[in-house]
Amino acid sequence: MALNKPAVVTVCETWLNDDIPNALICPVDYQCLRKDRIDTRGGGVALFVRSDFSVVHVDTARDVELVCADISLGSLNARVIVCYRPPRYTVDDFDMFAKLIGVCKGLCHTTRDIVMLGDFNLPSINWECYSQHPPTCRFGSLFLDFIFEQGFSQYVCKATRGDNVLDLVLTNSVGLIASLDVACPFSTSDHNTINFSLNNLPSANTCSDEFFYDFKRADFGSIVDYMSRINWDYEFSFHFSVQQWWDLFVSHLGTSFQLFVPLVKKTVDVPRNSIKYPRQIRLLLNKKARLWKRWHVSKLASDKVIYDHFAAKCKNYLHEYHRGTEKELIKANNLGKFYRYIRLKTKSKSSNSPIIDRDNNNALVTDKLLQANIFNKYFASVMTVDNGHTPATPPKTNKLTSLSSITFSPAQVSKVLRKLKPSFSAGPDGIPNFVLSKLSSTLALPLAFIFDQSFRNHSLPASWLQAIVTPIFKKGTTADPCNYRPISLTSTCCKAMERIINTQLIDYLLQNQLITKHQHGFLRKHSTTTNLLETLNDFTLALNNKLTTDVIYIDFQKAFDTVSHTKLLAKLSAYGICGDLLLWISAFLSGRTQVVRISSTLSDPIHIISGVPQGSVLGLSLFLIYINDLPDCLQLPNVHVKLYADDAKMYCSYAYNTYSPDLQEALNRLCIWADSWQLRLAIPKCLAHKITNKTYSLAAYSYQLYNNNLSWSANTRDLGVIIDDRLTFSDHIMSIVHKSNTRAYLIRKCFVSRDRDLLLKAFVTYVRPLLESCTVVWSPHHSGLINQIESVQRNFTKKIEGMSHLSYNDRLNDLDSLQVRRIKFDLIFCYKLFTA
Repeated sequence: MALNKPAVVTVCETWLNDDIPNALICPVDYQCLRKDRIDTRGGGVALFVRSDFSVVHVDTARDVELVCADISLGSLNARVIVCYRPPRYTVDDFDMFAKLIGVCKGLCHTTRDIVMLGDFNLPSINWECYSQHPPTCRFGSLFLDFIFEQGFSQYVCKATRGDNVLDLVLTNSVGLIASLDVACPFSTSDHNTINFSLNNLPSANTCSDEFFYDFKRADFGSIVDYMSRINWDYEFSFHFSVQQWWDLFVSHLGTSFQLFVPLVKKTVDVPRNSIKYPRQIRLLLNKKARLWKRWHVSKLASDKVIYDHFAAKCKNYLHEYHRGTEKELIKANNLGKFYRYIRLKTKSKSSNSPIIDRDNNNALVTDKLLQANIFNKYFASVMTVDNGHTPATPPKTNKLTSLSSITFSPAQVSKVLRKLKPSFSAGPDGIPNFVLSKLSSTLALPLAFIFDQSFRNHSLPASWLQAIVTPIFKKGTTADPCNYRPISLTSTCCKAMERIINTQLIDYLLQNQLITKHQHGFLRKHSTTTNLLETLNDFTLALNNKLTTDVIYIDFQKAFDTVSHTKLLAKLSAYGICGDLLLWISAFLSGRTQVVRISSTLSDPIHIISGVPQGSVLGLSLFLIYINDLPDCLQLPNVHVKLYADDAKMYCSYAYNTYSPDLQEALNRLCIWADSWQLRLAIPKCLAHKITNKTYSLAAYSYQLYNNNLSWSANTRDLGVIIDDRLTFSDHIMSIVHKSNTRAYLIRKCFVSRDRDLLLKAFVTYVRPLLESCTVVWSPHHSGLINQIESVQRNFTKKIEGMSHLSYNDRLNDLDSLQVRRIKFDLIFCYKLFTA
């Protein structure tokens, strides 16, 4: 299948007479579904679907300009809705628009992924921040309410006519849109053309079978007995390097796997929504396919009746199968398993997302190996080559304060192994946490010896220096590699050793008060909540004193990947890290490689020349040390600095109608510090934000970073919470309500059984956390905002079978109100503050 041939072509606002120039759009490869012209101004819509798709036209009201069709090909099952709204704003037009929205709501009651597109003529909506800035226009408000309720996301952010975004592409399926761009107008139209591609289309990749160890059914008793009979002192005495000791350990453990862990065959590179049905259902589906083929050939009405009867029977069997699966999920009472199931059902089901190759004229690549190499090249492109100039780093401790040695006793190792999260994901060494946790007592002795020798010899096994990177989609179009973040899998045994080192390292830094009090990231009794509470306390005190506060949000570009190893070691030395510990960390940072894994395909390895190892335990603490002296460099009268790992902000309060030059001086010092330590600033993402009760003009003063004026933001996302200029948090609440409604819609769509306990657990697991993150910071006191948050739970429970006729108070017998839960969180947090 040619990827450059569109699946669908739509035409809006055009005369749809018999002489429509179909040849210009689709000569023979497309079939046409169209709505005849209904308005004298020339409005109308048409939908052309490629002929190799299965298409079912969905009937709608005749007096709205709308075409709807269900299309299917491969694993893609989507409902395409094409709309047109004339650019008029009378009362009658509003009623017609409300009817159009009502029809669209009815069409959204489907389990298919929905793609809605067309010319909606709503220039009042700012699509870059529509969830924070609702329009005042009634048409725009009605349309946004519909989007929020149905869980749609809008992908067109560039102007499509003049300076306005009038033509839209919306979908309720995360990751369905592979790529989208706005091109020149078609023919003589005054609207730009929107080209986009969909995921879930068939791929040229073939499926293959691989064998994996099924550790869930392993005979751990026999493994313990086998490993306990090994005389490790005797075995290790014949080897003389860390790599040889490690290879010996892996060899014995691998032999025990071969003897006592069953192998299972799994098919890889298949769509994530593929389901392995029981044999009875597979036989029914095969018979259904044969009956369909017989009717398709004979065209006899009797064969059609037989096929319809059997298709209904298959549908019932499938429905009962899914109901049983979901009920078993409830009975298992495994929150992690339940959460993974929801994530699987609600996230993109595509394993065939094409990726843009920028080195090949932006061609869309579907080959897994090429994709893996594209991702690896992109992730490596941000690395930094050390410039050879290490700034002077005066000692932060006296000569008597240092840390050079770490102890590794079998008891320590066993304790760390027992506390590992029982995950089945394995790094390059092939040993998952689940195995280490199960065999903690047995493996503690040989691992303690290997850890100790690795530390004393400043040497690490080769597999400990490797990382397997998985690209995780963030947002936007799935074809752009920039829209992915790398998640690394490293050696699980190495991470166990890192935990022992990290615990003693952090204890040393905290006991000697070497970590700045302004840092809240990855430290005990610190979090995003403590960072925001300290910051907002300063903001509110300034407002009470009738002062204006300017805040500068600093964004470091790929900070964790650009740390210079030479400069990091110099800073470690300044903090009293010396001897074997410093030399081991140097070896831990050197000679590292990474590969990207797409499905089961691995890219070519790339050497890592900078950065702290992501996916490791020690890397986070090393970065905290690297950025630790930043607040000291920015120390100026009335300037405050707060850090959460690499998220930094500085702010200054001053009297209205004046400004403080200290904040600009702090920015100048920041530039010098960043240049000295080779951390790049993402200037377009650095923002200035003003907090005041007064009316103000943002043009009065501009802060500069490297001689670039910083953009002013009226609503800034600070550690996940949207801050507005008056600290009302109304924009934040609107944003989380939108996201929560999106997830609630997806949950209602993806579950078959409609069981009350199942849906309530899904809501509590997957939706409610969005509404309760950092509530001690932004908990509202206005009834309107309180009701807006509560409406998510109210609407969700209203649509559950058996609860729709109950009042909201009666429905709360199974759940607490969100307001009550926020009060409980406030009380719990206060208790922790006073008892810490």
